Amino acid sequence: MCGISGYFARESKPNKGILRGLFEEGSKRGTDGFGWVLIHRKQCISHRKYKGLPDFRDVLHGMPVTLELGDIILSNSRAAPETESAVNESKLEQTVQPVILDDQGLYLVHNGSCSNFIVNELKKKYTFQTDIDSEAILWAYIKFGRNMQEAMEYLSGGFAFLMMDTIKNKLFAVTTHNPLYTGYVRGHGLFFSSTEEGVLQTVSKLKGVTINKNTLTVWEDYYIHQISENTIQEIDLDSGMVNEYKFEPRYVTSTYDCYNKEMNDKPVVLVASSGGLDSSTTLAALKEAEMNPVAVHFKYGHRGQEAEEIAIREVVKLLDIPLYTFNISENMKILDSGMLTDKDAKIITGTDAGLKTTAAWTVYRNHLFMTYMGALAESLIMKDNYSQVFLTGGFMNLSESGSYPDNSERFIDAAMKFFKFSITGTRLRPLYGMCNILKTEQYVLLNELGWLEKLSPWLVSCDRPITQAVIAEHWGDSNRIPLNCSKDGKPACGSGLLSYWAAKMAGVPDLRRYYNVNDPEYKAFEPNSSLSVKDINVDHIISRIMIPEKYLEILRNKVHNCKNVGS
Repeated sequence: MCGISGYFARESKPNKGILRGLFEEGSKRGTDGFGWVLIHRKQCISHRKYKGLPDFRDVLHGMPVTLELGDIILSNSRAAPETESAVNESKLEQTVQPVILDDQGLYLVHNGSCSNFIVNELKKKYTFQTDIDSEAILWAYIKFGRNMQEAMEYLSGGFAFLMMDTIKNKLFAVTTHNPLYTGYVRGHGLFFSSTEEGVLQTVSKLKGVTINKNTLTVWEDYYIHQISENTIQEIDLDSGMVNEYKFEPRYVTSTYDCYNKEMNDKPVVLVASSGGLDSSTTLAALKEAEMNPVAVHFKYGHRGQEAEEIAIREVVKLLDIPLYTFNISENMKILDSGMLTDKDAKIITGTDAGLKTTAAWTVYRNHLFMTYMGALAESLIMKDNYSQVFLTGGFMNLSESGSYPDNSERFIDAAMKFFKFSITGTRLRPLYGMCNILKTEQYVLLNELGWLEKLSPWLVSCDRPITQAVIAEHWGDSNRIPLNCSKDGKPACGSGLLSYWAAKMAGVPDLRRYYNVNDPEYKAFEPNSSLSVKDINVDHIISRIMIPEKYLEILRNKVHNCKNVGS
């Protein structure tokens, strides 16, 4: 809603020309009015406000002839929103920022808005000096004894602001989702802008060369960065110490307001689940670790849709965990015609040339899965006020992350950045789970937890599985257990081969059912070396599972209890 800037001349007298660049860059985000305030030695020296955008050369001439070491200059180019009073020539103090409370030692420039219900609540106790909702920030800060974190978790709206507290001699740079950039040049000082270009231009002028990125060195001569979302930077002007801490923003809907509600600290993990080895092992391990997994299954029009749905329903029934199913098959018909979604496409993953490729890629499949799970997480948080909900999937495993970009830790991290910009996004957490665990080790873990014999017959690890119901017409068999593809005595696809080899190397039985495919194009692929049983220590597997330590310890104890019972 506005463009803001700030400059702290910490290490030398400021050059007025530097201020002009910051002012001009801020004016790109607001043209209704402009104002600045100059603070020196913990007191306001002068300030001025204008209707519309003035000539910034005249603005600089109107400032004190000589700026001093330690000066702080805050400015605002206002874009008056439709929900507030327009800039009024006769009421500039009430309709243009900065918001100044001299008797409280507080000075503010703000980009964003504060919700009306907050403004109305604060007006019952405090006398507002302006017609601008931004003033609520200052009164909330006072209300909570000058504790900025408590103030920000009470306020509701959108915020990027700079605030000087001359009593504490601290400068605050705070943002929720609105842009706010900061920069520093050694020998000069610290500055802020609503735009990255504003900081880049300032650094360039101070350095005398064009700077278009931040180049980190061992000893920083300058830096440029965007202040992260939902972050408070508290800069102590006496010591130069910067304390940075997060806060939970308060977004309010007709059915949800997190403020003054006791949080539910029960852990919940949403797991993208197909009914295969990876997701089923993840579900079983999280169940034993008492992290309350919830299976989230997706029907996306692939050839194994019926088999996988049967498999996941049986898996969650055995594990006694909840299941949510989303049908996105009609949407995927528009988006994809790949090996998994086109029933006439050749299965090439079981061949030497097709293995260790992205041949089974389905456009944005895991991206869509994560988006739906993010929405489900938000729904659960809004309903039961969970303090955090973890997100993971069977796609988080070491065997397949070597080829697929959406099976990596970077992928789930990227999704978390996206989720932060939702109503409850600060409560969503990534769970890397089995990201360090091979399929062989998953079989060992299932076996040690006592789940192998129960779950293995139902696991679908296949690029073209079917159910016995499909071939009942020929065999007269009404059992609907899923069948994995095979040819020449072993799986006929890459997914099946990986789990087939994994079971052999783990020294455990593969209890899945198979059907024989008639595929003249298929060329059986075996590893170059003969398979041998690996000597795998289950404690070593558990130590590499990426879940919080207290739950890892619960899982470790469950495994040892199973061993003791078995012995």
